[in-house]
Amino acid sequence: MIPSVDSVMGPGPTSLLDHHSHLDDPGADVSCLNRQLHELREAGWPGALLPGYGPARHERARQLVAEFPCLFRAIGLHPEALALCADDQQRQEAWLSLCEELQAPQVVAIGEIGLDQRYRKQMSLSQQNAWFIKGLELAQQQGLPVVLHIVGWHGHALAALAPFAPLQGVVHRYSGPPELVDAYEALGLHLSLSPEAGVAERKRESVARAIAADRLLLETDWPQGDQSYPEALRAMQGMLAQVSEWQQENPNKLAQRLAENARRVYRTAWR
Repeated sequence: MIPSVDSVMGPGPTSLLDHHSHLDDPGADVSCLNRQLHELREAGWPGALLPGYGPARHERARQLVAEFPCLFRAIGLHPEALALCADDQQRQEAWLSLCEELQAPQVVAIGEIGLDQRYRKQMSLSQQNAWFIKGLELAQQQGLPVVLHIVGWHGHALAALAPFAPLQGVVHRYSGPPELVDAYEALGLHLSLSPEAGVAERKRESVARAIAADRLLLETDWPQGDQSYPEALRAMQGMLAQVSEWQQENPNKLAQRLAENARRVYRTAWR
């Protein structure tokens, strides 16, 4: 049985802005998700950002932002999507599709773009870096913030980013060590944490403590596992409680500050 929003959420999570959620994922049950999004909006939920993955998801993303004005979009070529292309011709076609999407409604950022060492067999570091720089150049040309996907290769990512500083954007689902937080912040970037399984609480706490108050974001990065979207928001609420304890801040005030940070990054009108 698919849970309703009321059965999962309670009063707290509906107030949490989710700045990174793949609501356009092709595996989602469209009718169920749409119903839950309508229920969330009725309960006062402020909305979410849909990060870009690749051209195959453009149509669904356009449908979502047309039906739900509280949703905004980023457009990009995720390192995984690039790695799954058969060759550079397919990648170039995907790039042209991305550029055509720039004028679509509710597009407020470029990304996901970045580096992911897990796909180094399909695409070398130099190949990934070349596409990463194309994305950074496009964001600079368009005056848009970036949504960065960095897994491993943080040193290479920082080297690629440095010529574009100061930057506007976020390193989503930050997985690097706390010692590199200052380096990303010095470039002008925000860093986001997600309540994904498999991350040691001690590391998560040390990273959360390292991020400056005005540079922190939280996200669901939905879908993860078998969670429904309301369940993912509930997990994010649990993480909010953890972070508020680590940073010794009232959870409601922290939620408000996180929303302000997201509005500042994406220059959107989330309430």
